[in-house]
Amino acid sequence: MQILGKISKAFNDEHFGIINPKEGLKDEIKYDPTKAIEIVFERMFSLTEINEIEREIEIILDRLGTINSFIVKAYSIEELVIGVKHYLIAWSTMKDIMTNLINICFNLGIHETDISFGVVIRNKKVKNSNIPSIIKAHQGSIDVKYTDKQRNDAIHRGKLLDDEINEFRSNYNKLYSRKYGLLNPEPISDNEFKEEQKRLNAELKDLTELKKQEYSKHYEKTMALNLDITKELAKVTANAVLNNRI
Repeated sequence: MQILGKISKAFNDEHFGIINPKEGLKDEIKYDPTKAIEIVFERMFSLTEINEIEREIEIILDRLGTINSFIVKAYSIEELVIGVKHYLIAWSTMKDIMTNLINICFNLGIHETDISFGVVIRNKKVKNSNIPSIIKAHQGSIDVKYTDKQRNDAIHRGKLLDDEINEFRSNYNKLYSRKYGLLNPEPISDNEFKEEQKRLNAELKDLTELKKQEYSKHYEKTMALNLDITKELAKVTANAVLNNRI
């Protein structure tokens, strides 16, 4: 059985807390259970997808920049670059699924292939809800447009908008060029290469831990936004269920 992710749990807690309160108006709330199942079931597909991408991102961040080893924890600049690219892609996927969840909960009727964040947010139903104010409240902590640009550069240009990683990668390649470059008439000695490699490896460890913290913090801020949106969508869903009173 799959364990509920944070988004799925937040949705369920908020939604069922409204339609099945523990106290107060419980006896007065009666709705069509068949229609309720139809309404909630449609949303479960997106919630399941979000659940899966949550887990993927957690694994990506946990392994960021490291090589699997049963003996010691090893670091690799290639794994760091690949890991950051994978994070940006997974982050974008989560945003797309959350956007589709908004589309479903507000019953906008936009086909999955035509959905974009901008189109959904500009829809009249969404604009008249609390969703825009929730997004605005989080704008200071997470720059969605910049992260979109990072993702686009990683996918379409194969580049990272990360000066620290790019600078280290450049220094790493220069070292190997100084030792093994075919056009280098005077390669550095083995001892000099080993000393420089040792220094870079220490820098790589620090850089990897820094980036893990940086992107983990970025993910935490993303989840804070998503959780607030999810709770609002759960309320919208509960209202849809309660509108089918019996």
